Amino acid sequence: MKTLDEWMETLGNQPFVTSEEPVDMMEAIATLVSRDKLIEWERFAFEKHFSEQDRLFPSVRPWALALSVLIFVISMKLPLIPTADIAARKCLSILLLALSLWITEAVPYFATAVIIPPCIVFMDVLKDPSTPGRNLSKEQAAQFVMEHMFNHTTVRCLQ
Repeated sequence: MKTLDEWMETLGNQPFVTSEEPVDMMEAIATLVSRDKLIEWERFAFEKHFSEQDRLFPSVRPWALALSVLIFVISMKLPLIPTADIAARKCLSILLLALSLWITEAVPYFATAVIIPPCIVFMDVLKDPSTPGRNLSKEQAAQFVMEHMFNHTTVRCLQ
């Protein structure tokens, strides 16, 4: 106990404890910025924070999303690959969609990543390995995509 009392006495005699300089500096700052101005800044920050949260998709850029969809549609209509394989053209269109979404940052990166697997399933781009000229059914394609995206510890697929 004696050591603590000695320490407290030593600490109390230090110049940073007895100095009035911090109090003077706080008063100087308070005179520079009025209390009303501080309240106004706080209210502005609060309103800005909640106005951003009110939007359903706060980080979606509509012009960039429209551009990405336009690139996707154009790539679907134009034969960019000189081949008769429709699945290859669709796969290239999905790749261009993902690239344009990433480059323009139309949607967050994780949202772009989540869009790709359903596109692969719904656009019939996966070939059946047992019959090369035939595409997988939607159920088989969905099972294939899920098996390659997640392992048994991440998502348990219903069979």
